[in-house]
Amino acid sequence: MPKINYQKLKSIIDEWDPIQLFPGAPDDEYIIEINTIYDLVDDSTNVEELVLIIRGVFLKYFKLINVWGLLGRFWVSR
Repeated sequence: MPKINYQKLKSIIDEWDPIQLFPGAPDDEYIIEINTIYDLVDDSTNVEELVLIIRGVFLKYFKLINVWGLLGRFWVSR
């Protein structure tokens, strides 16, 4: 899978809104997590690995582990 487009990644994470901060949060609320995820992804990262990377990042920052609903979002966005 080619490296995911940064704006697409941001859009998916913001729409998912795992901590349910929107609409009251600033547009860049998840920017640290999105930047971390983007930096960990490369051209060889497949969708399943991407979801595991996202899981790891959100575990680190928020102790959040339920990311499996994201799998379909990334398959659709390919």
